[in-house]
Amino acid sequence: PPWQANCPPERSHWMKPYTSEMDRYSYESLFCQIRQAPEKAVAMGEETFDAQIRALCREAVERDRRLLLVSGPSASGKTTTSKKIITCLEGMGKEVYRISLDNFYMEDRNLPLWEDGSVNFEAPECLDLDLFHQCLSILWKEGTAQFPIFDFTTSRRRRDKTFSVRYAPDTFLVVEGLHALNPRIRQAVGDIPSLGVYISIHSDFVDEKGNVVLSGRQLRLTRRIIRDLVRRDAPVEETLSMWDNVLRGERLYIHPWRGSADAHINSTIPYEPWLYRNAVMDAMGSWTGPEAHQKVVRELVDFYAGLTQLDTGLIPADSLTQEFLKTK
Repeated sequence: PPWQANCPPERSHWMKPYTSEMDRYSYESLFCQIRQAPEKAVAMGEETFDAQIRALCREAVERDRRLLLVSGPSASGKTTTSKKIITCLEGMGKEVYRISLDNFYMEDRNLPLWEDGSVNFEAPECLDLDLFHQCLSILWKEGTAQFPIFDFTTSRRRRDKTFSVRYAPDTFLVVEGLHALNPRIRQAVGDIPSLGVYISIHSDFVDEKGNVVLSGRQLRLTRRIIRDLVRRDAPVEETLSMWDNVLRGERLYIHPWRGSADAHINSTIPYEPWLYRNAVMDAMGSWTGPEAHQKVVRELVDFYAGLTQLDTGLIPADSLTQEFLKTK
């Protein structure tokens, strides 16, 4: 795309392993494209992402990898990406089931703690891995199994409802969650041929001199803030107060295993900052919260204030960005 500042001259395929080098999107090129031809900017942005999904699904089918382990940090778009993978595989005539590791969360009284006594929501010990292993063992042996449903509004596992998963030689399974690439998860799936997938926002937005004006991490925080507001009615201050522990958990529990992924999907949609402009200004434009978060908020507000809002009506219903656009 014209806005990708470090795009190689030719690319034979979209499938590639994780590397630490960030992609770089030209802020000026995107600004001009969105102002002059917003519909084209949206279409090209969606194709940038969807091409990766198609390549991944072709790889899974051609290599006969019936189990896809989808991992990534908070607000990377794991759930929506998993649903897109399922839609793509179903379009190829495959039967697909999604298993969310979130359904194996421990109930509150069993959650691990950080050193200061606060709950460590990021650790793999938050998951009931024994139950996960038990469900998979039944699935492999009997061809069908009942999987739990976790209700996050009550922080309890549903006692009245489960969901059924079938496994046969022609079935594909998508296991999605923060810790899907953790060796303990891979051990639980046994010898079933799998494809590890790591999803992350992996693009920085840079000016004409190559200076980063919005980092991938800042875009991910933007997503998290907006999603917490519209999905959980959580104030910005609450999200920011948790963010350091979120990042710490990623360094401890997710980053060590991302290099083991067979494929990396960059979930950045290039037009995103323009789409979130008004939401950011509404949430933080008149910030009166704690001084400890002042610098983070000011950097975000200063950047987004310089953008024009992209018409949300241009966004496809199945876009990953819809996950962060729901209104209360």
